[in-house]
Amino acid sequence: MASHVVRPETRRLELPSGEWLVVRRRLNWGEQSASFRRGSVYVPALDGDGNDVGGRWRSEPVLVIEAKLSAYILDWSFTDDHGQPLELRDSPIGEPDLDRLVAHLRSLDSDIVREIREAIDAHEAREEQLRADEKKTRGSSPNSEATLNLPSDAGGVLIGSAH
Repeated sequence: MASHVVRPETRRLELPSGEWLVVRRRLNWGEQSASFRRGSVYVPALDGDGNDVGGRWRSEPVLVIEAKLSAYILDWSFTDDHGQPLELRDSPIGEPDLDRLVAHLRSLDSDIVREIREAIDAHEAREEQLRADEKKTRGSSPNSEATLNLPSDAGGVLIGSAH
């Protein structure tokens, strides 16, 4: 049986401008759900006394983009006006500081941010296609086992593979 744990693998993406990014190959559920949260804002519903009586979460397009980019980016080659690297963390090892990464993204030219976004979108699409192809290959194997759907009244009886 295949593992469902996402390995922490990286890929280097070359940008048309000559810069590069190091990104996560795939996001695990924790990284993906954190990105979803960062891309949303809470909009309160206030009663006459100013009490929140059940607002809702709403996606904010710019935050969604920032959240996705910051979920994937681990390192890059961008520099400031003096040629100094735009550092994403205090030490060379570890996760980027999200606030610093987002601040740096916001300081970049919009054309460069578009390149970053397009590169990450293309990377994500390639990885999804690879995963879909792997699933097809794995599922069509002549040695793969079929799973039986148990009726709701199976009474806890476990049944193996069907042959």
